[in-house]
Amino acid sequence: PGLLLLHQGNVMGKWSHRRLPEVTPEESSQPIEHLPAFAMPTDKASGKVLRAMGWFVLPLLALTLADRLWAWTRWVRRKEKKENNSSNNNPTSKQQQ
Repeated sequence: PGLLLLHQGNVMGKWSHRRLPEVTPEESSQPIEHLPAFAMPTDKASGKVLRAMGWFVLPLLALTLADRLWAWTRWVRRKEKKENNSSNNNPTSKQQQ
């Protein structure tokens, strides 16, 4: 439920039943074209698409970077552990110290 305003075949506005536009008695006598509550939206479809893509792509990039950082640090830890184990088990390295 809500309000849908059509004017000359164009959707001028859509409102939820909880957020209906407020029109004063003075404004109710004016034509719809002059009321700020019923003005055509100025944002373009391309802006809406970019905003929607941004909400998808930016978190995806953040999660991908976090995953790569986690994998890299895990690889570094394994490499350091492997080097430490090989240096402790190598008898020639002990003699040189």
